[in-house]
Amino acid sequence: MIGGRGPLTISKRLAALANAVPPCHMVADIGCDHGYLSVYLAQTGRCERVLACDISPFSVEKTRRQVQENGVDERVDVMQCDGLSAAQKADAAVLAGIGGNELLRIVADAAPGTVLVLQPASHAAELRRGLCLLGYKIEWEAVVCDGRLYPLIRAVYTGQKTELDELQAEIGPYNLRHPDDTVLLYAKWRRNILLKACAKEPRSERGRSMHTAYKVLTERIEQWLEEHDGNS
Repeated sequence: MIGGRGPLTISKRLAALANAVPPCHMVADIGCDHGYLSVYLAQTGRCERVLACDISPFSVEKTRRQVQENGVDERVDVMQCDGLSAAQKADAAVLAGIGGNELLRIVADAAPGTVLVLQPASHAAELRRGLCLLGYKIEWEAVVCDGRLYPLIRAVYTGQKTELDELQAEIGPYNLRHPDDTVLLYAKWRRNILLKACAKEPRSERGRSMHTAYKVLTERIEQWLEEHDGNS
């Protein structure tokens, strides 16, 4: 803990994001919004410096107030910018609360040595697949239960492009190898979404193709659940 006060109280989801950041010199909190995560990272001393970035001037002002009120001015730099353009010197970058496709667009600007800690709000499968095709390795994953289920991904650049199969992209390659209770809940949630999609009658050739793919993927998830969970 930095200073004499205790760390800011933050949500379970934000705490999981903070804990996923590797100890380092500088972390960039991209899309810092209210600044809670940036302040928490500075207070706990997980990283020596925090770069809090947001494209919104309103969010930047909120973050500046949080930083000042919590006495971490000397450890947190706040700036208005888009994506990772101002965070090329960061050892790690946290991006959360936006869709997987948008996350892919942003991380294309990341420096190769930057560790990415990502929490997609949607399209997690597209994000996992895209990261691997960009040359990233998903070294760790988790699922956080905080009102809803949030996938959490940490990726490092290796330069080796790989392709995930449909099950790996949907559930996560690390999650499949480490099926704890929240991963099992996540797999059931994704299966149920696919089942609803399969219940709709396709009306086009593309729809029929997707319908078939969803059925195959649903069956694979159910088979995986049978192997790892007796209550699937």
